[in-house]
Order: sequence, then C-alpha cells, then structure tokens
Amino acid sequence: MKIKSYVLSGVLLGISHIMYAGDIQNDIYNLNNRNNASNEIFYSNNMGTTYTGWAWGKDFTQTYENGTLIIGNISKDPNANNMHWFGRGGDIGFINATFNAKEVYITGTLGSGNSLRTGGGANLTFNANSNLTLDNAYIHINRAGTQNSTTSLNGQTINIKNSEFNIENINGGGINIGSANTNNIILDNTHIKMDGGQINVIAKNSKLNFGAINIVNGTLDLTQANYTELTTHSINMTNSSFRSNELNMLGDIVNGRFVPTQTPAYGADPLQNLGNSGQDFTADSVVIDDNNSTLKAVNATIGELSFKGAALSGATKKLTATISGKLNITTLTNPYHWAGVGFTSELDVKEASEVNIGTINHQNYTSGSTIRVNTENKLVVENISFSTDGISGSNGRVELNSSNGDVVVRNVVGCNGSCTGGLGIRPLNILKISGKNFYGGNIEAIGLTTAGSNSTLDLTGVMGTKFIDIFSIRSGTLKASDFHINNFVVYKGNSYSVVDQNIGKSFINYLSMELGTSDTADGADIRFTGGGEILNFNVIDARPTSFIHMSGDKAKKINYVNTNIMNIKEAEVNLHNGIFNTIVSQKGQTAIASNTKIVANALNVNELLHIKDSSKHS
Repeated sequence: MKIKSYVLSGVLLGISHIMYAGDIQNDIYNLNNRNNASNEIFYSNNMGTTYTGWAWGKDFTQTYENGTLIIGNISKDPNANNMHWFGRGGDIGFINATFNAKEVYITGTLGSGNSLRTGGGANLTFNANSNLTLDNAYIHINRAGTQNSTTSLNGQTINIKNSEFNIENINGGGINIGSANTNNIILDNTHIKMDGGQINVIAKNSKLNFGAINIVNGTLDLTQANYTELTTHSINMTNSSFRSNELNMLGDIVNGRFVPTQTPAYGADPLQNLGNSGQDFTADSVVIDDNNSTLKAVNATIGELSFKGAALSGATKKLTATISGKLNITTLTNPYHWAGVGFTSELDVKEASEVNIGTINHQNYTSGSTIRVNTENKLVVENISFSTDGISGSNGRVELNSSNGDVVVRNVVGCNGSCTGGLGIRPLNILKISGKNFYGGNIEAIGLTTAGSNSTLDLTGVMGTKFIDIFSIRSGTLKASDFHINNFVVYKGNSYSVVDQNIGKSFINYLSMELGTSDTADGADIRFTGGGEILNFNVIDARPTSFIHMSGDKAKKINYVNTNIMNIKEAEVNLHNGIFNTIVSQKGQTAIASNTKIVANALNVNELLHIKDSSKHS
C-alpha cells in the first residue's frame, strides 16, 4: 500500500517546502519487487527485521528512477533511533536486495545476518543516479555462518558523515563504497570497525576523513579512491592490511594524515599530485607488526615509530618507506614487552634526500635485538639510547647504514634509567655505522669496570671521513681506520679498551687518560692492537696509573706516532717510532726499546724535554 501525504509550508510548522512522500516500509519488510517512475520521496522509517529469509532466502529489486529513496526517516534528516535489518532469529536464507533511485539517503542502523550468526546474510546494493548520502548511519554486517554478506553504496556523488561501518564477518564479504562511475566521495568523521572482510573505496576523486579505524583480519583498500586528502585520528590493525597508493601497513597509526604536496593548477588532473610522488604523510604514532609494511609519500613526519616485539626469536619486523622528499621521525623504538624475545626492527628508506631521527631507543631481549636503519642518502640521528645492557651471546645492536650518503650521530650518552655503571653504548652492546662519511658528536662506549663487559663502536663500514668530537671509552672497542677524534677520553677500570683495526692514518687531538689509583686495579688503559701507518696527536695527557700501548699486537705496530705535547706522570706509554715536540714527564720514565727512536723537533720549534724525578733510558 502506498501512502501519500502533503505537508504545507508555514511558519508555525517550521517547514519551508512541500514534501510528497510514499511509505515503502512494508514492501521492504516483505522483500517485494517494486518499480515506480514518479518524482516522489519513497521512505522506510523504522522497519526492524525483515519478515522472511527462511531456509531459501529471496532476491528482490526496487527501482525509483526519478524519486528519492530515504532509509531510516521520512525526510532527509539524520535519525539514529531506527533500524533496518535483513535476517532475523535463526533464519538462514540469504537475501539479495537491490535499490535503485535518482537519489538515496540513509540514516540509522542498516544491517544483515541473523542473531545466531548462523546465516541470514544479505547482499544489499544501493544505486543512486545522482547523490547518495549517509548521515548518522550505522552499517553492520554480522557474521552469517559461511555466507559472505556485502553492502554496496553507489552514486555519482557520495557523501558520508558521522557514520560507522562495522563488519563482523570472518568469512569474507564487506562494504563497497563507490564505483568507476563515481565522480566524488566526501567522507567525514566516519569510523570503521572490522573483524574480517574488506572495505573498498572507489572514485575518481575523494576526500576521506576517518574518525578511527580498527581492523582485525581484514582489509581497507583505498588504492582506487584517488583521494586528495586522507585523514584518520587512529588506525589500529592486527593481521590486517591498509592499502592505498601511499600506504600498506600492518600495525597501528595514531593521528595519521595524507595531504597533497601542492594544490593542482586549475583544470589540471588532480592525479598528477597523487600516487607515489604527490602526498605528504604525518602521524603521531605508527606501530609495525609484520615484515612487509610499506609507506610511500613525498615527505613523511612520524612522532613515534615502534616495532612490536616478536613471539619468535630471530624474527624481523620491517617498514619499507619510499620517500621522494624527507623523512622525519621523533622517536624510533622497539619498546619493552614482558614476554619479548630477540628480534630485528628494520626501517628501510628508499629515495629520501635526508632522514632525520630524534631518538633511537633500543630495548634488548634474550637472544639479542637489533634496530637497523637503511637509507640511500644522508641520515641524521640526534640521540641513541640503549635502555639495557647486552647479555653475553645476546648483544643489543643498532645499525645505521647509508649506501650513498653521510651518517651523523650527535649523542650516544647516559644510561636511560636502569643504570649498571655502563653508559652510552653500554656493556655488550654494539653500534655499527656504514656510509660515505661519519660525523659523531658525543659518543660513549663505556662498559663496566670489570673485564668481559665490552661495548663496541664499529665504523668499519664507513668509506670516507670518520670524525668524532668526543669519544669516551671503558672496557670497550673502537673499530675504525683513518679516523679523526677531537677528544678521546679513556676511563679507568680493571680492564682495558682497544682500537683493534689497522688505523691507517689517524688523528687524535686530545687523548685524556683518567686519573687512577692502581695500575693493577683501576688504571685507564687503551691499546692500539691493529697497527697502522701514522697516528698523530696534538696532546696526550697520561695521568697516574694509565697505560697507552701503541707498539702493536703480534707485530702489528703503528709505524709512526707524531705528538705535539705529551704530559706523562706515573704512567706508561708504549710505542714503536715516535716524533715529539714536547714531553713533560713527572715521576715516570720514557723507555726507548732497541731499534726504536724518539725524534724531537717534529714541528720545527725548539726541543723541550722536561724530566723531573724521571729518567731517560736507551
């Protein structure tokens, strides 16, 4: 039965137009076919559940080619307090329903699947020749046994706001928004919650503003959305995929946003500024939980990039980021988890002209954890923090690699809370650098005062310049050649530190040996065991109980040691050939072994050899 009503315009009624309506609620409830070409409003206000579904289901189509179809109200106004549900009770019949109209407006709850989750699924298709609107709409797809339910929303222009999509369908199905014929989609403040299934957005142009996205075992596919803006307050994914031209990620994203790098010129194809080379991406937080997440953007800014701990020792969690501009990350971390095991966190950056990381915060686990950053060009890290000491056989590692650029690390200092005595790289941890050149600010490789707590700085992968402003070491290892260290500080302990590579031609501006009390218990001790060609010093400060060994290990000698000023007091300096400008010796001795020489006047100034309570032996 069709009911027509007229509502007259009037100030007292607050209505500014005449509404001519047809109630089709019973026809939908009974799953009836219907065809009406009149220019009217056809509405179903609050149907509840459908009458039939039974064991065999039903297919039906309703077409209002010149009319407006309203689901959930009698007019085009939001109304959350109503329901249209296909599938009821224990009915298992599957429904195929198609609605065609000039214009479609949906509000309130629209759902499918029986209450027992055993069937009663439905394919619901809404086709609008012009506009399709969802306002305060709640689209629910319940699990329906082995049936796959799908809701499809099609129109020339699709406007979705203040709505929610909820898929509880681990067997497939989902929601399709738009088609190849859709010109524009505007989605605003709309939430997605999925447990299985897939949501596809297809349009020639779209602007997408999600409130929150929560996906488990599902897929959100925006690869055909052609959006000029993509914004989400949060994305939380588990065993799921978020697909777009710029992002394919498994994990969590908080306050994520894609925006065009520039506004297209008037009349230009907006796609020229989209895709892999036309979007900037920002997010407060991104969590990576698999080994093949990808991000593509022009410029990207991430507050915290976290790699979620693995349940399987030795696993890799990886993000590949293709960035045509710059990548900025405030914090990169593999955060603590009480049941964590050793795994590798890898950030692989393609193309970016520069990668800037504020802090790398490393957490070690049993069997050892690695944070690895790979770039093609310049990599700058402000701070590296090792939260814990390493474990014997389970070293903590941070690896920074640039295939064709410089690596800059400004600070590796302190102990970040749980201090055991080690600082910076801390005991049994390793910082490894590979790149064109390396520039370090203040780096500490300070293990415990006891033997066997080695902390390591490895620069063997650096091809060119290796410069460090301040380098402090205790019970540690420096692996480097052809280096320049402005201030080299050796701390006391009952162990020693080594430079174990062939140093080539290296320079230390100021070598400072910490004052100790006993050369057998807590002296500062540095040994150059890899040999080399030339080691130049500006100043050597060898304080009491310290030991400097430069005569090599197993015939690996440094051929020439050139020193401007050496201050030595109750200390031992061991070398092969030395050229000194000034030696100031107090309560110590300068020993010259056979076939060894000390040549003064290296810098063409007057020779000064000060001996006080000391002796010179040959």
